[in-house]
Amino acid sequence: MAEYYRYLWLSTWPAVISLILVWLFVLFRLTGKARHTWRWERDAWGFLVLLGKSLVWIGVLAGCTAMFAMNDADWFRQPASCRGTVLSKEAAAGRYSVQIKEGEGKTDGKGPVLDLFLDPASYRLLSGGERVEAVYLPVAKETVFLRILGPVKEKAKGRGK
Repeated sequence: MAEYYRYLWLSTWPAVISLILVWLFVLFRLTGKARHTWRWERDAWGFLVLLGKSLVWIGVLAGCTAMFAMNDADWFRQPASCRGTVLSKEAAAGRYSVQIKEGEGKTDGKGPVLDLFLDPASYRLLSGGERVEAVYLPVAKETVFLRILGPVKEKAKGRGK
C-alpha cells in the first residue's frame, strides 16, 4: 500500500501541492476576513458581505477539489491487482503497454483482458506468454508493481483410461 501511494505522489506531486496551497490560501483569507468583520464591521451588512465572500471562496475550493478528483481519481481508490498471462505488448509514441489476460495460466480465450501501461525497463523484461502479477492504478491503468512469475506451463496430456 505504501508503494502505491509513493508512486502516486511521485507522479502527481505538483497537483497535490497546488491543491494544498489553494486550500491554505483560501482558509487564511477567510480567517482574515472573518476577524476583520468581527473587529470592525459588526453589523448586518458586514456579516452579509462576509457570507457572500465565503460562498465565493467555498465555490473556488469546490471547483479546485473537483478538478483534482477528476484528473487524479486514483488518490481516492484502492490499488487494483491482477495475476494473469501476457498476451501482447506494444510501444507507441513513448508509451509502453501490455495486454494481460486475468486468471492463472488461462489461454483459452475466457476471462477479462487488461490493457496496462508500464515503464520501459519492465517492458523490455516482458515477453508474450509469461505469467505476471501486477499492482496498478485503477483509473490511469499504470503499473505500480510488476512481478514476472515465469512462462505459462502447458498441462501435459497423458494417456489415461
